[in-house]
Amino acid sequence: MRVMGDIPRLNARRYPGKKALIMGDNSMTFKQLNNSANRLANGLISSGIRSGDKVAIMAQNCMEFPVIVYAVAKCGAVLVPINFRYEKKELIYVAENSDPKMLFFGAENGSLILDAANDFDKYIKIIAISENGPSKGLSLKSLMKEQSEIEPAVIVNPDSAAMIMYTSGTTGFPSL
Repeated sequence: MRVMGDIPRLNARRYPGKKALIMGDNSMTFKQLNNSANRLANGLISSGIRSGDKVAIMAQNCMEFPVIVYAVAKCGAVLVPINFRYEKKELIYVAENSDPKMLFFGAENGSLILDAANDFDKYIKIIAISENGPSKGLSLKSLMKEQSEIEPAVIVNPDSAAMIMYTSGTTGFPSL
C-alpha cells in the first residue's frame, strides 16, 4: 500500500525533470521536490520527530509548503496546518489542542507566532520558513543543512493519520 510520502518519490522516479511546482518565476522539478523533502525529513528525524508526532505549519502559499507537507509524511508524523488568518487566541488553542512538537511559520505570521509562543503551555520548537522574517534562531534552511537526500529509513503505517485539520465557522474556536 502507498502512503502520502510516496507521492514525491514515485514522481521523481517517473518524471525527474518535469516541473512539479511553479510559483511566479520559481519552479521545482519532481526530483528537486523529492530531494528537498528527503533532506527536511532527515532533518526532522535528527531533531527528534518520530512517527505519530505532530508538526504544525502556519504559512501562506510558498514553494516550501509542499516540501514540508511531504517531509512530515515521510517521517510518519502528522501535519497540522494552521489557518494563516487565525488570531493569537485561535493559534494558541490549536497549538495547545494538537500538541505539535514543531511549528513552521511563514514570515507573514512571524510576529504573531513569536508573540503567541510565549503563551504556549507546552514547549514547541518554532521554525522560520524564511530567513527574512523574525525567528528564534531556527530555520528551515538550518534544519535541512547537510542532511541526506536519501529516503528516510522510516516505515510509515498506511493506517496512520497524515494530517489533522481544524475548521470553524464564523464564531467559536476551531474544532477537529
